[in-house]
Amino acid sequence: MDTIATGQKITLGKALFQCTECLFEPKRFGIDSPGCVDGIILVIESMEERHRAPLLNDEQPVYIIVTGSSTMFPGFTDRIRTDLKRHFDCFPRVRINVRAAPERKSMSWIGGSIWSSLDQKNKGCWLSKEEYDEYGPSAIHSKCM
Repeated sequence: MDTIATGQKITLGKALFQCTECLFEPKRFGIDSPGCVDGIILVIESMEERHRAPLLNDEQPVYIIVTGSSTMFPGFTDRIRTDLKRHFDCFPRVRINVRAAPERKSMSWIGGSIWSSLDQKNKGCWLSKEEYDEYGPSAIHSKCM
């Protein structure tokens, strides 16, 4: 039994766990999208071999930094670490570090605040999704370099 801000007592039961589980296994809830761990795996696996190999062979640790209020759930970083270690268990020397900044709940607000305080010259360095889709990651070089 939990008490909400109004003082009312409610029982959450399995809903307490299901609301976070959809972040990890969205297909179980009818959402056709990779979960957060699957997304991390896709990024690592899509890296060029020369960048991926050192991560999986203990030459460099894998650092995952989580942000946003959804990462505030108890055990969130532990779950990511555990699921990633399970996926990469054929690489026994891989070092996975999941970090969560204490201020992560407000990171989008902090980023928006920083962006809004920039002068117009610096705002020209931002890349739209359309520009990225058309030109790829190298588009940032033509805008900011």
